Amino acid sequence: MKSKLYFILILTSILSCTQKHAEEKSYEPVQVAPQSFVLTDTSKVDEQKSEEKDISKPKSNVLRKFSKADVAKFTIASIMGQSPSIIKTRNEGEYYSVFYTRTSDGQKFSYKIKFEEENKVMWGNSDGRWRNSVYDERITYSEANGKLTITQAFEDGSSTNDIYTK
Repeated sequence: MKSKLYFILILTSILSCTQKHAEEKSYEPVQVAPQSFVLTDTSKVDEQKSEEKDISKPKSNVLRKFSKADVAKFTIASIMGQSPSIIKTRNEGEYYSVFYTRTSDGQKFSYKIKFEEENKVMWGNSDGRWRNSVYDERITYSEANGKLTITQAFEDGSSTNDIYTK
């Protein structure tokens, strides 16, 4: 009887220590393959990120020849496969409205673009959701040698690069 009682006490002690240890760590899902996730301990990564924030780094992706309105225009041209010459933009403060009329049939389209972080672009239909789920493409831009590159990275690992000049 005493041995069972000791066993239960030891088991309870081990489980409570494990529970306390699990509460101290921060876990984040990391996608390792389409539709499968692994929990990864990010508690040390979070500490490193907070230390890195204290170090001021110059932005490496500063626009020189192109404006954010240009990036918005070329992003929609890239996504929709349209000529940038028919696309117009309007700065709405927190985002850009981007619109065009398709020349083949006169149909009008309107979208919204906002800029995230250093070189990421978020988009959506003007009256729809932002394309920011894990299944939506990730859009980035970069400027080098007077050329703007719009990159679409898809969930399956494929990507496209479209290069524009002014």
